[in-house]
Amino acid sequence: MNFHAFLGGSPYNVGAHFLKIGANGELHLAIEDMPLELTEVMAYPNPGKEYLNISVSESQNQAKVLLYNLSGSLVSEQSFSGFDTEINTSHLPQGTYLYRVVSNRQEMLYSGKWIKQ
Repeated sequence: MNFHAFLGGSPYNVGAHFLKIGANGELHLAIEDMPLELTEVMAYPNPGKEYLNISVSESQNQAKVLLYNLSGSLVSEQSFSGFDTEINTSHLPQGTYLYRVVSNRQEMLYSGKWIKQ
């Protein structure tokens, strides 16, 4: 038998349905609504141009997004509270950037790479 997975749900609340396909082509539901954990931060669009959106799965209180170029220079810093923020990146040249999301106690919560087209 073959197994096939189908994903559905919101970016942070995803469930999976697994189907078994028998030798005669019959379908059998194997597992329903198996929760999957996804990354706790989304940076989009990636690659992007004018804006970088950061969404986190847990609400933040006075967090910051720090954006660095590959030379290690801080090119943008933006405070936010809640689940998401939008950073204007229209002034930045094309290239690869590193972002960090830090708490109000300066603890790094998330980090990742973002590409500016």
